[in-house]
Amino acid sequence: MRFLMVDIGAGTMDVLWYDTETDLHYKAVVKSPVRYIAEKAAAIQGNLIVTGCEMGGGPITGLLKQRAGIDDVVMTSAAAATLHHDPEMVTSWGIKIVDDDRAEAFQLDKKYQSMVLEDLEAERLRRIVEGFGVPFEFDAVVVCAQDHGVPPPGQSHLDFRHNMFTDLLATNPYPHALLFEAGEVPPALNRLGSLVQSARSLPTAEVFVMDSGMAAMLEKLPIPGNVNPAALKDQANEQQLKRQVAIINSMTPGERRFPKTINGSRKKRIAAGSGLQIQDVNRLLKQFTQMEKMMRKMSRGGMKKMMRGMPGGGMPPGMH
Repeated sequence: MRFLMVDIGAGTMDVLWYDTETDLHYKAVVKSPVRYIAEKAAAIQGNLIVTGCEMGGGPITGLLKQRAGIDDVVMTSAAAATLHHDPEMVTSWGIKIVDDDRAEAFQLDKKYQSMVLEDLEAERLRRIVEGFGVPFEFDAVVVCAQDHGVPPPGQSHLDFRHNMFTDLLATNPYPHALLFEAGEVPPALNRLGSLVQSARSLPTAEVFVMDSGMAAMLEKLPIPGNVNPAALKDQANEQQLKRQVAIINSMTPGERRFPKTINGSRKKRIAAGSGLQIQDVNRLLKQFTQMEKMMRKMSRGGMKKMMRGMPGGGMPPGMH
């Protein structure tokens, strides 16, 4: 299979093309989309009509806020989400938000210059991949970027994401529960949804997206994907996974969601139900605690670490 894997950060974007049949791989580290587009926007003079979808903000937010004090800046609601999820906040900066039909009229107006926001620009990716000397077509495209999500009023982005991912892991306690296929992205993860929309324009059979904080966790999780192919065949590792599954299956749904509630008597019951020892339960609970701490950190640099967590022993040579 031929994969295109893209890790979008604030400063850089990692692009990896990998063919599993030939074991050939090519990598490029380029300017991040937000910096790339911000530099292009800075070179455009006059009024702006901004379309596209939600992407990473940063320099673009600052540039458009400053620009709105000098020229007219008009944005679609989808593009405006890059700056802030509250439209009233965006308009308070002097930026006008319009629907798609009105945006088309502005694009035809010679007084306005067009600008498109998106993390995945197909033509830019084409130039990068064809520079590897390989065809611009894939069996799967996997994209990793940080998505703060759209929390309900009164809840922080951090707590919102933590609760969302905890709920997902409570029902399916395996890392692939946090890797979303094209049609399965939670509605609150706007940026990942926008990435899917952009990735569908690429020549690929499948699209997957993941939050970069979640991807960064995977190399620390106790899953078979963290060992090499030879170790996967080792019976001891297989038995370890079976023990972990038995312990989790012996927990109640509430205990899976809130492992801190598992006291001594609960540990004894779980150990008896799984046919294991209390120390085995303690070991798994410690792993849950470490995972919870890492979910709160939401560290960047996700794709490289996600690759290390993939079945097959990790990353191709040169990607460490």
